[in-house]
This record gives sequence, C-alpha cells and structure tokens, in this order.
Amino acid sequence: MYRVFCLLLCMIAYCTAQSLAEALGYKKDDRVIIINADDYGMCHAENMGTHKVFKAGIVSSATMMIPCPWIHESIRYIKRRKLQNIGVHVTLTSEWKYYRWRPISGDKKTLIDREGYMWRESKQVELNASLKEIEEEVRAQLDYALQRGVNLSHFDSHMGSFYGTETNRIELMAMALALSYEYGLPFRIPYFDMTDPFRKKGLAILDHLERGFKAPRGMPQRREYYFNLFKNLPPGVTEVYIHPALANEELKNITNAHQMRQDDVDIFTDPQLKKVIEENNVHVISFEKLKEWQRKQTKWRKGLKASDVFPEYLKILQEKAATSMIWKVMTRNQKIWQHK
Repeated sequence: MYRVFCLLLCMIAYCTAQSLAEALGYKKDDRVIIINADDYGMCHAENMGTHKVFKAGIVSSATMMIPCPWIHESIRYIKRRKLQNIGVHVTLTSEWKYYRWRPISGDKKTLIDREGYMWRESKQVELNASLKEIEEEVRAQLDYALQRGVNLSHFDSHMGSFYGTETNRIELMAMALALSYEYGLPFRIPYFDMTDPFRKKGLAILDHLERGFKAPRGMPQRREYYFNLFKNLPPGVTEVYIHPALANEELKNITNAHQMRQDDVDIFTDPQLKKVIEENNVHVISFEKLKEWQRKQTKWRKGLKASDVFPEYLKILQEKAATSMIWKVMTRNQKIWQHK
C-alpha cells in the first residue's frame, strides 16, 4: 500500500501543468532537491550531527524542535553563522521513553498526557488536543524562533501530527496551510489532488516528498539506497529529509535508532555522494528559494491573518477529501507520515 501511495504521488505531481520547479524558473526536466535535517535541537548529539552534515555542503536545510532542551545551542549556532535555511519542526509529540518535553505555550491541558508531557503518538494528539491549543502552541514555536532572530525559511511537522491523517482531522491540515499563508513560510506537504488548489493560490507545495525513514537500516544498504535515489530523482522539486546525529552515549540512551542516525551523518558527509549529485545534474536548493517564491505569489505582508483564510481552506480540503484517492490511502495507512 505504501509503495502504491508513493507511486501515485509521483504520477500526479509529474502530470501537473507546471511543476514547482518550473515555477521557480527551472526547466521542465530539471531535477531539484532540498535535503533537510529533521530534529535539529532535539539533543546535543543531533546538533553535532546536523552541524557536521552542514559543513560537508550536501544537506541544504534543517528544521528545529523548539520545545527540546538543546534548542538554545541550535539557535546560537544559527545566529553566529547567519543561516537562512532553517525552519521549525513543529513538535506536538514527545515520543521517547525517558527523554521528554512539554509545550512552550503555557498550561495546555489537551496537549499533555498524565505525566505532563506532550503525547507520545500523533493519534493521541488528534484524539485529545483542541484545535485552539494546537494553534497556540504552533504559533508559540514559530514566534520563539523569530523573536530570537532566526530568519525562518519554512516549517514542517514532527511525526506528522499536523496533517490530521490518523483520525481524519482535516482541520489540522487546514490550519497548517492557513498559518503558512499568515507567516509567509512554506509548509512541508507534497502535491496531490487535495493540495493542488493551494499551489494555485501561491503556496509552495512540493512536487515530491521522499521520507528518509523509508531507507533501510544498516550500511551499505542505506548508503546504496540514497545513492540510487539521487541518480533516479524525478523532475521537479523533491524534499528528502534525514535525521543526522552522532551515535554517542547520549543518543544511545534516547533512541534505539542511534546507528541509523549516525549512518545518515556518514552518508551525507561522503564526498562520493556529493559527486553523484553533481554528475547527475541535480540542483540542490534550500527552502529559502521556496519562501521567496511563495511570498511573491501571495503578495505576502505582515498583518495577514490565518483566520481570514482558514474557513475557505477547510472547505476546500473537506470537499477534496470526499473524492481524493490519495487522502483515503493516507488515512488508511496512517503510519506513512510518522517517523521517530
């Protein structure tokens, strides 16, 4: 089912009248990629891994987990180097067994479990969290970065809890897109029938999304997967997200996926991978380019409000969901948006 879903997304994106890549000024057959490091700020090991892949010059973007303890180190690094390719990894879940975090927007009863931390799973968020408190927390996370001088390029969703696919809460996706309109920041979501109207409205909807957790565990299989991925990218703008971190004692005591994250560091600092990208004429960009395009298309300015477009966005998504084969696959095969 998962492979069918991915194939459908690729087919639909390829058949659009104009891809996002073409809208950005690339040729119809050009292959453009954003390589994003998720979970930046989650812990010190994640920060060190992210900094390492940045220095190698292959990874072009990262998204921060604002509620996590090591976010302060991330922001200091970003400001010192005046990075423009950083987004917010909107965090509504706290999934690890012992290492956990709370909302930053104050007392939010519907966003926390009995222990006072964010819910462990996306489905728990969808079943328990009010839309009002979700919006307040997302705004708090975006504003936290902006108020500390980070020039945000985009935002996305940790574990997919802002898509609404676990329990068919379409209003969550509508809110994400409405906040994209207000803040003038692209929100990570691929093109399919439900998102087509929003690209027409000027939101920077990706042509393709390649989920890093699809890659097999263990070298050299994982390395081979990514090398083949870059050799066979479809035309258009593709985002690939990875989770680079150093497999030290800190990370080993947080997650049993520590070696997979170390593998991402090793693969995305490998000069041979950079060579493959160059030899296959793949254009590497960051979300900053998408942000510039979106703001121009929507005539973005400070003062726009999500509440002005949310009812319209929700109605569009509800009408599209009734006939969307992709949405039905997404809601049936709930784990496709999740990762840890």
